[in-house]
Amino acid sequence: MLSSQSDDPANFYFLASWLNRYHQDPPAPEVCRVIIGRAYYAAFLAARDLGQRKGTGVTIHSDVIKYYRVSDAYISNKLSDLKCLREQADYELTRKITTSDVATSLKGCREILKRLEVLDCSEFYPESYEPLNIGAGLELVNNSV
Repeated sequence: MLSSQSDDPANFYFLASWLNRYHQDPPAPEVCRVIIGRAYYAAFLAARDLGQRKGTGVTIHSDVIKYYRVSDAYISNKLSDLKCLREQADYELTRKITTSDVATSLKGCREILKRLEVLDCSEFYPESYEPLNIGAGLELVNNSV
């Protein structure tokens, strides 16, 4: 389940959700790219850690996707889709990133986190998360607790 530690991968999802909701409507293109990246990394890091995969290089991403191909094809497919979208957002700067891409990333991430039981999405409401102590780093906490 989600911890309150700052190193919890789900915090990337909370940050992405917060940026999507509060940055501007619609978010600026560069913010959309950041949202997509944070959503991918929230899902990837949670999957990597729970799958007890080790490593940090380029191959760890494909290793995690391959691991879940055997144990949970749904997670493998979603993670692969998120990775592709993240790579487009990060490296294909001439590609127009849409709010639909952002929604797809956030939804895919949320589904992976829920399936991994890292996040209880039935109790998650993005509007209840607010940034605190911005000067020391963005920490997201649930104000409804």
